[in-house]
Amino acid sequence: MKENEEASEEMSEEIEIFKQYVYSPTVTPPVYTEKVVLDSIHQANVLCVVFWDKNDMFLFSADVQNRLVCINSEDQTVVCEMKVSAPCCSLTTVNHGTLLLAGCMDGLLHVFSIDSTNYCITSLTKMNQQKLHEKAILKLRSCDTLDAVLSTSYDNTVALFNVDKLGTITEKARYYFKYTCDGIAFSPKHRSIIIAERNQPFMTYINLDTQEKTEVSINNHDWDLHVSFCIIDLCLMHDEDYVVALTDKGRVIIFGYGKNTHIQVIYDGSMLSDSYYNGVVVVDREENHVLTICPDYCIHVFSLYSGKEVAVLKGHSKTIRNMTCQRDLTTTLYTCSYDHSIRVWKQVGYSLC
Repeated sequence: MKENEEASEEMSEEIEIFKQYVYSPTVTPPVYTEKVVLDSIHQANVLCVVFWDKNDMFLFSADVQNRLVCINSEDQTVVCEMKVSAPCCSLTTVNHGTLLLAGCMDGLLHVFSIDSTNYCITSLTKMNQQKLHEKAILKLRSCDTLDAVLSTSYDNTVALFNVDKLGTITEKARYYFKYTCDGIAFSPKHRSIIIAERNQPFMTYINLDTQEKTEVSINNHDWDLHVSFCIIDLCLMHDEDYVVALTDKGRVIIFGYGKNTHIQVIYDGSMLSDSYYNGVVVVDREENHVLTICPDYCIHVFSLYSGKEVAVLKGHSKTIRNMTCQRDLTTTLYTCSYDHSIRVWKQVGYSLC
């Protein structure tokens, strides 16, 4: 009984600390507007989109017709395009925006040099390709601070590797799982990676210096081994002391780093789906709100403090396949969809309500 009381007090304290962290007396719902709609670049389902680190006017996107495109979003033109070996599910830049990586459904990783002049992209140059996985590459996550990239695949492995300035791919470690891992994230502060595997009641934390693995329950109690949900995407808040997890059961759960306490649980029926969808979760610049793409073709914005929905961004007419977030002076979102379009959403202020 005493242990339960102490655990309950500790949980309450963790929740209070988090609410103080995300609380602002002046916070009001953010207002976003569609700054750019790119609906003539692709003539097929768009699978992924990322912005260029050095100048976010330039975007990279890929579709189901094996087409990889660099776009100038300001004048809405194609700067250059390449053909890859199979549809590309994930894109990321590395080496401080000098290289572009494309992870494809045939398990191949393609490496391109981003050629530019005065922070304007002029072309892409193919540098390398390597069979990284036996099945489709689902997600890529890069971290220049740790000089590392993570990839996850339907072959139930996660690869840790780096890519040098010549495009050479060097695998550092490979992690084997029973099921596919949908959630992968870096924590430079803790020098670790976090991996969420389907159909398992825990997340795996791996120390990059020692390769020590720690399994942390995703249920509120360590003894609870029941699997009632799967984590389909992960991100960390800026201080890296909180892990944001999107689940397949219509919930976003906030965990303390390395802990299983459900500090905040955000639930909304719009995140529920009868079938698997490629959910994505991001946190806004001010760290007051979390944004998710949902099966209803919309982006939903929730308060991290109250857990309530505060805004819905409508524009896409079919499944949103991917969303990435740029956080400089405000929050800019980039989304792509099976409606063949890419949309840029700019935060323009806050609601007065």
